[in-house]
Amino acid sequence: MCHWVQLHEEVRRVEQLGRSAADELADRLAASVINGEFEPGERLVEADLAARYNLSRGPVRTALSTLHRLGLVEMRPKRGMVVVKLTTAEVRDLYEVRIALERAAVERLVSAPGTDWSMLRRLAEEVEQANRGGSTSDSTKTSLDFHRELVALADNERLLRAWEAHSALIRLAIQMRKSADAVQSDQSQRHRAGNQNQRLHRIGVNHRRQPARDRINSRRNHQNDRGLPQ
Repeated sequence: MCHWVQLHEEVRRVEQLGRSAADELADRLAASVINGEFEPGERLVEADLAARYNLSRGPVRTALSTLHRLGLVEMRPKRGMVVVKLTTAEVRDLYEVRIALERAAVERLVSAPGTDWSMLRRLAEEVEQANRGGSTSDSTKTSLDFHRELVALADNERLLRAWEAHSALIRLAIQMRKSADAVQSDQSQRHRAGNQNQRLHRIGVNHRRQPARDRINSRRNHQNDRGLPQ
């Protein structure tokens, strides 16, 4: 057992050494775009990123090219690389592409005998746990892990490559949708709280006015009893 653990660690170190600084930076920048650390429309300047991550401009340029290929940034005249801002139509298109690819995977799996569903069952449980945990990033990651495994299980390399080619933008679209849902939910809660405060304020005002109305009515009743003009 110890031999296998050592071998696994050695393989892991070799894999890490095989990843360039540009690869590592591309992963970090992609995560920052998807998590909203970089705002849509924000410029990503080579010199600034090189200073921020203590790298030369070469790896930064390569990392930005990777993000451009993934669709997370776009080149704009006189501005350079900027973070993409997905429109509602683009988000809808991405969901349609994702659904089409995953439907093709499911059709292939259903017709294939002896499919091992154990990994998908485990990932489905992780998705449920992440959803209960309330973390948007964890929920998005586990959900996409599940869907990638679904496509990979279909054993169609071209289908999987097509899904992975859109995965970064799909992740961004999901994150945007969940963030928008969270903002809308917060606004709805604030609106309900505001209405509740207004009702409580009216109740308090009416309660304070009640004794004054009682005194006026009592005075009127007293004047009526004595036959005096009001």
